[in-house]
Amino acid sequence: MGSGLRVRDVMSKEFRTIGEEELLSRAVGMFREGAVKPGGALLVVDGRGRCRGVLTERMIVRSRLDPSRTKVKAVYRSSPLLSPEDPVEEAARLMVENDLKHLPVCESGRLVGVVRDMDLLRSMVEGEEGKRRVGELATREVRTIDENEPLSSALALMREEGVSKLPVTRRGRPVGIITMHDLVVHVVRPKDQLRFGDLAGEKPRPLSNPVRSIMSEPLVSLPPTATLREAVELMESRDVASVVLLEDGRLEGILTKADLLSALAKGREEEGVYLQLSLSREEVEDLEYERMLSDLKAFARKYSPYVKGGTLTAHFKRLRGEGKNRPLVSCRLVLRGKFQLVGVGEGWGFSQALSSALEHAERRLMRSKEIRKDRRVEERFLEKSLWE
Repeated sequence: MGSGLRVRDVMSKEFRTIGEEELLSRAVGMFREGAVKPGGALLVVDGRGRCRGVLTERMIVRSRLDPSRTKVKAVYRSSPLLSPEDPVEEAARLMVENDLKHLPVCESGRLVGVVRDMDLLRSMVEGEEGKRRVGELATREVRTIDENEPLSSALALMREEGVSKLPVTRRGRPVGIITMHDLVVHVVRPKDQLRFGDLAGEKPRPLSNPVRSIMSEPLVSLPPTATLREAVELMESRDVASVVLLEDGRLEGILTKADLLSALAKGREEEGVYLQLSLSREEVEDLEYERMLSDLKAFARKYSPYVKGGTLTAHFKRLRGEGKNRPLVSCRLVLRGKFQLVGVGEGWGFSQALSSALEHAERRLMRSKEIRKDRRVEERFLEKSLWE
C-alpha cells in the first residue's frame, strides 16, 4: 500500500503507565475513574521504567482472576515496541501478528507515545484507499444465529467457526449482533463477582437464556457499496469493532477492524498470497515459528492458482488446559481474496493447532462454490492433491 506515513504521524502522546508489580485492583480503579479513555490501555512498565507491554480492561475481565490478589504482571500482554520512524504498515503488521489493539512507541529507550488501531485505520482511509468499497474486504459468508436460540448455542457456534461475533436474526432477518465479549461480561464476569464477594455487579445470566437477552440492536450497518472511509468513520462514531453489510434487508457480509488492519499490514508474500501469523512471539520458540510459517507457505504454494492475491492470516488463542508440557491452543485461519473462508482447529501447541486449521481450510476450500462452478479447476485441484 505504501502510504508514506510514519508512526510519529499517527501516534498519541497521551498515555498512562502502571508498574507490573502493582495489583490489578489499581488498574481497575484507573479504568473505572476515567484515567484511561474507554477502550484504551495502560502501558505496563518494569522497575526500571522500561515498557513491557499493554493492559486493557478486557484482559482483566477475561483473566477471571481476583484483582485484589493478582499483580499486573500475571495478566498484561507483552508487546513489541515501535519507533516513531516506523512506517504505519509495520505498525499494522505488528498489531495483527501480536493480536493487539495498542502498541507502545519508544525513542532512545524512553516511552514517547502509543498507537491505537483506530489511529492506523484513520491513516489508511485518508487517501485513495478510503474510496474502496467495503465489499472488497468484508467476509461474505457469515454464520448467523436466531434470537431465540440459547446463549450456549451461540457460544458453541463461535467456537466451531472460530469467530467472536455473530449477527442475530429474527424470522430470518438480521436485527442485532452478539459477541464473545458480551458472553464474558454478562455470563462469566458476574459469576466471578459473586465468587470474589463483589455483590454490586449484575446477576449471571444462565446459558439457557435466549440470545436476544444480551444481543446488541439495532445493527450497525452499511450497504456493500459504501466506502472504507465511511466504514471507519462509523466504527469510530459508534465505538464498534465491526459493521455488517446490508442490502434490502439481506445480510451481505461483515467487515471488522481486523479485516482493515490486515489489508493495511499485508505481510510476507508467498506465491502472490500475503501471510500473517497473529500471536505473541514470546509464546513460541523461533524454530516452531519458522515451522508454522513454512506450513503456511506450503499451503499458499499448493493452492496458489486459487488463492492468489489474497491474505492468509492465522489467529491463535490459548485455551484452558495443558498436556505433554504444551498449552492447548485454538487456531482460526482466515483467507480473504478470491475465496473467503475460515479454517479452525485445536491442538497441543501452536504448530499442531495450525496444522488442524489448515486441514479444515482445505476441506472447506474443496467444497466452496467458486471451485465447483469450474469443473476444470476442480479436476486440476484433485489431480494436484492426488500426486502430493
